Parts: sequence; structure tokens; C-alpha cells
Amino acid sequence: FLNPGDVVMGMSLSFGGHLTHGSPVNRSGKHFRIVSYQPDKATGKLDYNALRALAAEHKPRMIIAGYSAYPWAVDWRRFREVADAVPGGCILMADIAHTAGLIAAGQYPNPVGHADVVTFTTHKTLCGPRGAVILATDPEKAKKIDRAVFPGEQGGPHINTIAAKAVAFRIAQSPEFKQLQRDIIGNAKVLADGLARRGLKLAYGGTDTHLALIDLGAIQTPTGVPLRGDIATRILDLCGLTANKNTILGDENAFDPSGVRLGTTWVTQRGLGPAEMDKIAELVHRVLTSIAPFLYKGRKGYRTRGKIDLAVMEDVKREVAALTANAPPAAPAPSPGVSSASTIEVSGERALVALQAACTADVAALQPGQSCRSLLLDGAGNVLDEVLISALPPTVPGRCRYQIAPQPHNAQRVKLWLRSLSDGYIKFDEGDVLAKVDGPVVVEWEKGTQLFCRNGPTGASHKRAASPFPSSAPEGPQICLAKPFFIGQSTLLRGAKPTHDKTPFQFTEPTGPPNHSALYAEHAKLTQGRFLVPFAGWLMPIQYVSIAEEHMAVRSAAGLFDISHMGVLEITGPSAARFLDLVLSNYVLALKPGRSQYNYVLAPDGSVMDDVFLYCLAADRFMLVVNASNQEKVKAWLEALNSRRVVIDQDWPHKEVDVTATIRDLKSPASGSDQRVGLSLQGPRSLTVLQSLATWQRVVDQLGRLTRLE
Repeated sequence: FLNPGDVVMGMSLSFGGHLTHGSPVNRSGKHFRIVSYQPDKATGKLDYNALRALAAEHKPRMIIAGYSAYPWAVDWRRFREVADAVPGGCILMADIAHTAGLIAAGQYPNPVGHADVVTFTTHKTLCGPRGAVILATDPEKAKKIDRAVFPGEQGGPHINTIAAKAVAFRIAQSPEFKQLQRDIIGNAKVLADGLARRGLKLAYGGTDTHLALIDLGAIQTPTGVPLRGDIATRILDLCGLTANKNTILGDENAFDPSGVRLGTTWVTQRGLGPAEMDKIAELVHRVLTSIAPFLYKGRKGYRTRGKIDLAVMEDVKREVAALTANAPPAAPAPSPGVSSASTIEVSGERALVALQAACTADVAALQPGQSCRSLLLDGAGNVLDEVLISALPPTVPGRCRYQIAPQPHNAQRVKLWLRSLSDGYIKFDEGDVLAKVDGPVVVEWEKGTQLFCRNGPTGASHKRAASPFPSSAPEGPQICLAKPFFIGQSTLLRGAKPTHDKTPFQFTEPTGPPNHSALYAEHAKLTQGRFLVPFAGWLMPIQYVSIAEEHMAVRSAAGLFDISHMGVLEITGPSAARFLDLVLSNYVLALKPGRSQYNYVLAPDGSVMDDVFLYCLAADRFMLVVNASNQEKVKAWLEALNSRRVVIDQDWPHKEVDVTATIRDLKSPASGSDQRVGLSLQGPRSLTVLQSLATWQRVVDQLGRLTRLE
């Protein structure tokens, strides 16, 4: 019906329209000239007179009506009048993907007879399989649509869904289906009224369909930071309430919406009614008003996050479970959260660092086959449980595995605590809402476990009593106050003064004549010895012929820089990533092989010792490039941290880096064939120059695919 560049009118994505109705990131927005319309800001409803004026001004070839996040029914007759008033003719397309079931049951206006083309999916309110349907009453239009679908878009029909669609259409003719749709709308009205009665603002003023939208911007948060849709829906989901984030009236950024969309189709299918809808409104209100939003600075600006008290989350989860207890089961499969087992497995790339923060014991000291007893504390230092932690052999390289044996009566509580810490949405430190345990990790019941050693008097204390030899086993759970951090540590340290033998880091700058870089002889030849000056302890050239000419050469072509005076350190070992994550400012645990990141080396007082570049060569092997003037100091600092002999925390000088790594100076001849120094190629033609040096096409292609920080 259209040609690229034709004008199409559709509801703005920010006001409830669909992505395919003209969003700039969608094909519709890229191929056609989109004129977006929106509801009236005062009433929250469509102004058909304003739509008619907009269509008269822009003369669209197509108008799209029907929405994904707009709560009011559409007047198809008025839309037909708007389309018919456009000079030259205008196609009216009705997108009823979200309301098809309501329409089939006579609970929502029917576009058939008004719209030229009607499209809908079969898996939303129609309650059928995932699929779609396109309708047209004009045979000529229908032929064009058929050709556009096949062979224009599909290579063949989706046979697997056709029978399921037929079943869904047959069910949609039944009295039970019609009653279901009436109940869906009734439940949505009760839900919306319950939300509004408790003080939540409804976007667009209410609903007469199957959904309602909450305007989060009207919520007064405990931190003063506005609550956003992304974090709200994540935390609602963790509480057992599944919702969708949505842009609403007033949002400017589709990636950071302030609306939450709640639909009643599924809960109505589950058999829930008005009383349950009011309860859901109460629970949603409780969750949203309990979230403490905060901002943190990301790479592209500030990001909104939020946390909630675990007690609130668990209370809501219990009440959601009670709501659904009397409803028909959603599926015959048992819940994965219910098990008779009492041992828990924690696994993943960050399992060690997660447990190191969650437990009082030094989990990093455990080798596969070793165990220790530990406490789990909350942020106030209260004991959640005493557990036995065992390191298991990894089944996948790089993924640590640990068995957690809690007290049987606390098993569910411990699993919940560890999972919630991994998810990252609960508060565990009232003084620092940004604090987060590294994750995610997999927390699950361990299957087929035979546990022969348990906490209690049947273990170490009995062996001590029966054995004539002294025991090295700890009397009770391990509390390692020397760890950099664990939950509850600050409470335990109040009023305490742990002893230590650590000293402040001291470094004496080297003296003597300037060093020569690997290319010193070449520099001396090119400069004839005239432009060599001391720089950061090295004799380096400041120019060869002319600073201006050399600068322009780099800006227009490429320049080769000698950086062999800079330090090159290798950090290796199973705990290398954890070691570097503790001593550098960036998030090293997120770095993957083949990637690099910029970092600071910070002194205990927070001052910058050096800025460095870190390269991840493998999961257990890293290369650190250090500025020439600081390379000896940084190397000495890392070695001192490795030996655990220096103070890393001025407030708590007993603390230490809890892992060790192997540190090697790759500039040293002792590195043998691994010895490395650096060169830098810079300028717009640097990639072309580098590719011209490659012998194999495979290398040329690999260089061309390199992205930033690879």
C-alpha cells in the first residue's frame, strides 16, 4: 500500500503506541515519514478533532490505530472519518494485538467494517498460541497482503501454529470465553480503583479495557530520587508480581520509562476475582512505596537503580503465594523453589567473590575438598544461620562450585538470602544503598547429596574428646575480620581493635642517570642526539624534525610512538581477577579475554598512585601497562599487597587483600620469551598501516573487526 518515504500517522511510542507504529529504531520509522499523535495531556484520551487537523496538515497515506499501552477503547468510526477526510485517500490499519480477545467477546469496539486492514496476535487476550492474523475485507487488498507475507516476508507458513489457532478460535466462540473477557475488564477496573484509592496515580486517568498504567513519577520516594519503570518492574517480579515497564505521558526517553503496566488477562484465567485484584493493588502499592531508588554513574551517564528490604519482599511473596494457593494450578510441573533437600549449591564465575562477601569465613582459602564453618549475617550483624561451606571441584573451567549446608530449619531462608543478594535488589547496609554483592551466581538445591559431616556436637568436638592428639579444627564458625568486606563486618568492628603487624606502604624513588628505551639507538640516530631529553626517568625524543609536521602527520596519517619505557606487568593465577578487582578502581570481574579497560591504582587514602591499562589475556592471566614514572612504585605496591604486609585501609589497618597472584615484570630479561615492551600506532590510517604488515588474510580480517577496548 505504501512506498518508502510516504507519510504514516501512528501513536507515539512514548504514549502507548507500539514499536512498529513509527519508532525511529524500527523499520517503520526508517522507511516512512512518521507523524506521531498522542492523547490529550489534560484528559489522557484521544482528541479526534485534533487527529483530523493533524491528518489534514500532513496528508498521510496510512493511519495506524490500536495500541499496546493505552487503557481506553478506540472509536473506530471517528478514525474512519479522519482517514476518509485525507485528500487522495488514506489506508486505516487497526492493530488490535492486545484487545483481540475482548473484541471477539464483544467487550471492545470492533474495527472490522471500519478499518481497511486489521492485524492481531493470537497469544494475548485471545489466549491462544503465539501467532498472528491479518484481515482485510477488500479482496484486492487481501491479495497484496498475501504476496507481501509470502514470498515477501516468510519462506513458508507456520504450520505448527495453525491447528492451535483453530482451537483458540473455537474456544473464543464459547460462553465461557465471553465471560472470561467480561471478567478481565471487570478485574482491571477493580485493580485500577484499588491502586488509585491507595494513592497511586493512574496514567491517562483510568481504564475501560484490560490494563492500567501507574505513573511512578507521582510517588514520593524515601531517597528523593524518582522511581523508574525498569527497577520497579524488576523488584515487583522478584516479589512474584509480573508487570511491564512502559513510557507514559511526559516521558522523553523510551529507555528510561516512568510507567508500569498491569494487565489482568492471566490473573483472570487463573481464577482470581475482584477481592484478589484489590489485594494485588495493596501489594503493588506496598512494594512501590518501599523501594529506595538511587543513582550511580555509569559509562554513559547516571543510571537509576533501587533496593528494597528483604522483609518487605518476603512478606509480599508470602501473600502472593497465599493469593494463588486456592487458584487452579498454572501448570502441572512442580515449583523449582520447593524441595526436600537442605543443601545448597552456589556456582558461577563469581561464586567465590559472592560468598566471600556473604559469609564471615575466608571462603577464598578453601581448595576443592576443603570445608569451613561460617556465619551468615545481615547488615546489622544479626546471625541468619551457621553453615558449613565446602569447595567442590569445578565441572566447567572458570566456574567455581560450593556446597552450603545450613541448619535444616533455616535452609529455605539461607537459599532466599543468597539468591536475593545475587539478584542485587535488596538492602543489606542501611548506610550504603549502593552496596552490592558481586554476582550473579546460581543458587539452587543440590541434588543427590549425601552429607556425612554436619554442624553440631557430633563433629569436631567429639573427635577432640576421643583423640589424644591436638586438633587444628576451629572450635566454632570462622569469622575472618581481615577480609576486605563481608556483610555485617562493620557492626562486628564497632569498638573492636583487631591486632595486626602491617606497616604503611613506603617507596623510595630510584635515582641515577636516565634509562634508555628499547628504541634509544634509533632515536639517537634520527635526532642526531639533539632532541633527547629526560622524561619520567628515561631519555626520550621530543621531536625528530618539526613538532608541527610530526603532529600533522599523526592527525592526517599515522605515527609510531615508542612506549617501551612504560611498565608491563603480568598478573596470573586462579585468583588473579579477584586480586586485581580489589586493587584497581574498575570492575575487573566483568572483563573478558581479549578485552581491556582503563583503571586507577589508588593508595589507602584514596589518592591516585597511577592510571593504568589492564588487558585480559585469559581468565587467569592479565597484563597491566603502567606509566613509566610509576612502574617501580606500582610493582612494589602490588608485591606488598600480595605479601599482606602493608596497610590497605587506614580506618581498619588489620584488613588485607584476601587472595594472592603471581606478579611478573615482563620488561625484565628474566621473562625470557615472554618479555614484552610496547609500541603505539596512532592516527586515522593506523589500521591500514597495521593491516599492510600482516602476512595472512585471516589476521587482516581480525584486525578490521577489532572494536573499542579489544
